[in-house]
Amino acid sequence: MFNWEDYLNLAKELYNSANSDEAKLRSAISRAYYAVFCIARKKTGIITRKSIDHKKVAEYFKRDKRTKKIYENLRRLRDDRNRADYDDVFPNLRRQAEKALKIAEQTLSFLKRI
Repeated sequence: MFNWEDYLNLAKELYNSANSDEAKLRSAISRAYYAVFCIARKKTGIITRKSIDHKKVAEYFKRDKRTKKIYENLRRLRDDRNRADYDDVFPNLRRQAEKALKIAEQTLSFLKRI
């Protein structure tokens, strides 16, 4: 069984080796999102097959006041992932990648406690 946290480890490796390599920074953001998303998905039991399912997983955590931060972080990470994967220009990419890694670590910590 795949350990989804390995995506976060890969994201960190990509970030640390990126220097000015935009592809690595963009990939770090993407992998950070998928690490959190896949672990969150497991917690919800939602089976994902379509892009709308990403929204369903995030909204699962919106219902409870103590898990709302997970919802907010998933939405932010997904927004950043979409920008990294689709936008031709991504201002302050290195800083955004660093923020994505911190948010991902924080969110995984929250997920482990519930």
